[in-house]
Amino acid sequence: MASNISYIQGAELDSLAIEIEQGDGTLVDMTSGWTFSLKVGTSAATAFTKTTGISGTVSGMTVNWTVSGELNTLAPGAYIGEITATRTADSRQYRRQFALTIDPALP
Repeated sequence: MASNISYIQGAELDSLAIEIEQGDGTLVDMTSGWTFSLKVGTSAATAFTKTTGISGTVSGMTVNWTVSGELNTLAPGAYIGEITATRTADSRQYRRQFALTIDPALP
């Protein structure tokens, strides 16, 4: 599970793999039957919400960032990412948070 993520402002963005574990430690297969959303912001405000480019995997999900917008719009600093995976069969949700740091690029 992603817990502390760091990106450099303006860099090409790697995909983010997020593992979701059940209470017994087994990974949740989210390859089908799930919808996803991701909020990024601070405890005071949400900077953006992402609902596209997130796909399920056998161990959770993968977030694919767009080249423009999304993280590249954020000033360097500390943020919170909150991912929600909703099972379509019964609307059960897994919600997880992680620390996200945007570091300034070196001159």
